[in-house]
Amino acid sequence: WSQPSKLCGKSHIPVPSHKEGYSLLVAPRMVILGANTEMGIRNGIMSLVQLVKVNSTGISFKCAKIRDYPSLDYRCIHFYTAKDRGDEQARLVRDLVARYKSNHVLWSCEAIQWDSHPEIFNEKVGMTKPEAQKVVDACRDFQVEISPCISAFGHTNWMFANNQNLELAEDSANPLTYCPDKPESYKFLFDIYQEAIDLLHPQYFNIVESELEMAGTTYGQDKKV
Repeated sequence: WSQPSKLCGKSHIPVPSHKEGYSLLVAPRMVILGANTEMGIRNGIMSLVQLVKVNSTGISFKCAKIRDYPSLDYRCIHFYTAKDRGDEQARLVRDLVARYKSNHVLWSCEAIQWDSHPEIFNEKVGMTKPEAQKVVDACRDFQVEISPCISAFGHTNWMFANNQNLELAEDSANPLTYCPDKPESYKFLFDIYQEAIDLLHPQYFNIVESELEMAGTTYGQDKKV
């Protein structure tokens, strides 16, 4: 990378110091891409792809001088797992997340088929581990950090799929969140969390805790006016 970086400097587009920055020179019969890291190279290649022209005479590149680096270190796209959509979501990582230089995926993945709790797998919308692995692999291939997003203490109706684990619900007649006073609730959650960590090997883990006074939750009702 040192030689391309020197050439970019000579062309008056020095490589940015940011770890994801790059400089790109596209001239007749010459393309020079300089960066300090593999992530910078990835971002530069994505810009180069966007300069491709295809017409009746063949394939070429638009000439350009680009010196680029992100103003935000965390650039994330959030989406959910989906039944039999591993290949489609892997393409999403390539064609949307990586192509437009995002560097994180926040993946709501409660509906994966967890080995520790197979009783909650939803056959209609759930994603198997092999399908999920396709998405994880795509993130690794395109240097995208993937973080699990798993709802807890609010919006935890996924724990009670197939009418399972109702003994953990705050309100078993309206099972939308677990009872926080039961140690068994945390044993269940930690089982899922550990599997998510083993599958994704994430740098970050998003534990969603929101709308604690939603339907199915008695927490804090004594404080309501």
